[in-house]
Amino acid sequence: MRKIVFLLTILAILTTRQTVFAFNYVLSKNFISLASQSKPAKGGDVTDSDFHTTFRRITDITIDGVGNTMAIVVYSRWTPINSGKNYLYLQRTAGNPDALLYNAANYSLIRILPAQITIDGVPNQNFMSMESAEIRWDYTGSYPDRFYYVNGTGFYQYDVLTNTAYLIHNFSNEFPTAVQVQNNVEGDSSADSRYWAFIVKGPYNGSSYPTLAIITYDKQTNVILGTMDLAKYQANGGKYNEVPTPNMVEISPSGRKVIYHLGRCWGTPSYGNRSLEIDTVFDGPHAWDLNFSNPVKVSIDETHSGWAWDANGNEMFVSQNNREDWIEARNVMTGATVKILYHGDLGWNNGMHFARMPSFIRGWVLMSTYAGGTNVDWGDNQLIMLEIKDNTQNPRVWRLGHTHNNHDEYYAEGFAAMSQFGDKLWWGAKWPGQNSIEAYEMDLPTKWWEDLEDTPDITAPDVVNNLTATAGTDRGQASLSWTAQGDNGNSGTATTYVIKYSVSAITTDEQFNTATDVTGEPAPSAAGTNQSMTVSGLTPGQTYYFAMKTQDEVPNISGLSNSVSAVTQTNNAPVLAAIGNKTVDENVSLTITVTASDSDHGDRLTYSASGLPAGAEFDANSRRFSWTSTYSQAGSYIVTFSVDDGNGGIDSENITITVNNVNRSPIIAAIGNQRVDRNSTLSFTLSATDDDGDTLTYSA
Repeated sequence: MRKIVFLLTILAILTTRQTVFAFNYVLSKNFISLASQSKPAKGGDVTDSDFHTTFRRITDITIDGVGNTMAIVVYSRWTPINSGKNYLYLQRTAGNPDALLYNAANYSLIRILPAQITIDGVPNQNFMSMESAEIRWDYTGSYPDRFYYVNGTGFYQYDVLTNTAYLIHNFSNEFPTAVQVQNNVEGDSSADSRYWAFIVKGPYNGSSYPTLAIITYDKQTNVILGTMDLAKYQANGGKYNEVPTPNMVEISPSGRKVIYHLGRCWGTPSYGNRSLEIDTVFDGPHAWDLNFSNPVKVSIDETHSGWAWDANGNEMFVSQNNREDWIEARNVMTGATVKILYHGDLGWNNGMHFARMPSFIRGWVLMSTYAGGTNVDWGDNQLIMLEIKDNTQNPRVWRLGHTHNNHDEYYAEGFAAMSQFGDKLWWGAKWPGQNSIEAYEMDLPTKWWEDLEDTPDITAPDVVNNLTATAGTDRGQASLSWTAQGDNGNSGTATTYVIKYSVSAITTDEQFNTATDVTGEPAPSAAGTNQSMTVSGLTPGQTYYFAMKTQDEVPNISGLSNSVSAVTQTNNAPVLAAIGNKTVDENVSLTITVTASDSDHGDRLTYSASGLPAGAEFDANSRRFSWTSTYSQAGSYIVTFSVDDGNGGIDSENITITVNNVNRSPIIAAIGNQRVDRNSTLSFTLSATDDDGDTLTYSA
């Protein structure tokens, strides 16, 4: 049983561990007035005497030199800090460019991201660093200096050290009439930066940029996974002749779902919002699989929302239900709903934003509220952690502090963003009595989520006992598959996988510990889900052994899986696209462009041709054969085209080029006008030439 000592605040004591924690968590809903306080100077720590947290102002628009504007946290649903914890991305609310790069250690402004940068090696290219660029850090931990952004139909990566960018994918390849891709500012990728969702926009039609499709994209394989175009929309029951434009699109943190944030359908065809689609899968936000199947309704409307994980590791979409006045969380896989807090309990003056919680924090979500400059209810202008429990189970609220914000405009809504490490949060505030919005940072107690656990989690995920391995499709690859185990035994969702390989069997923990780590493991899916991954970069034709463990957020670690082996894929030869025999007349140009495919990604293909007729050329770079025969080259020619992957794989095709003889007309020698006297005989001899050497006959 959890004991609680009531003081002015609540001292958290976790009796199951017999540990007294030093931090005083404020878990009550008592009204705490906002004391009059001067706006702190940049960089100085301020300890809140009521909530015991420490925060600091991290921007000063005058000192930082960002102009007569405001420096803000862009939004609550994604983090401003990079994976290396050394950069902060903030934004000013006026000016172009408006992206601000700060040093996360001393809060100095490193640079205002420039209007022009080097892209794909070409300098002085336009870089639209406005909010619409949708700048997002790489979350993998492997590229702390990298963020991603969109511009037009291009999806790019940018290196903050070199101030250079590279195009990852241009979606005009798939959508030639598109002019823009975006998530519409508020969405984000999966927590591993692999899966992305975009709205594909068409040309301006006089009133808007119509939505051509909603797409999901796998950055790792550079493949579009799902497309909600007009045909798919109507096949799923859509009633209109245009794909509805959502408030935004995003990928769930686990990467299992895409959220199509459509508004609530209501009214009639003459007055309402898409009334023909009431109670369909297009009525309100739905979570779809990445191929746009299996929709699950996750919110009543396109209200403010965020992401959390319940105590069992289920992925939960948190939002404001403005039809029933509840803050609720819905399981994105099942739609099961948890009504957490009644709006009236929080205070009717409040609006709220929700953050995106890391997967190792179970059972809590960060909420920031905004309610004008005067606090009258306990929840006004607060930073609050909500426990993900049904209201009948008395969910706790941990109050972190006042936002010190006077909400009088959109940018002063005080939206707070959570660190992906769970240790800090950031928000923008217009300090009461001040005109400018500045950014603030708050430190959170170390592993606070463990302090606030109801019951310590000591149950490890079950052992994976059906791991299988086969040769992959690419050179040096092996394919693994298994059934996911849960957070607690075989229920819920675990946190991470640890997969290792060796050239000898892995049947003991000692062998597992000394084996080589696999990288790029997928996030665990819900218990019972079939999962797979491809291991790359191994020696082709070599036998490798694999084993895995599953761990939860504590981490409790499962036992060792069964050990399996596979011989990695050897080289796959390239396949030359069929060319076929060709026929052409003499003195007519013949052009052939050779193409080939190779299932081994990354192979550098080289092309060649042999048996070329006199005068023919083959350019290996452009893969282009060209030849204009002469009139003396009628006949058949055998030409061999080949492709080589550099790893022993070759494909070729022999084709016959037939040159038809073309008859050329004879040319008569000039005769000219002739004169002759009356009664005199006129005679002359005709002569002609024929380049074909034909026997000529003359007539007059």
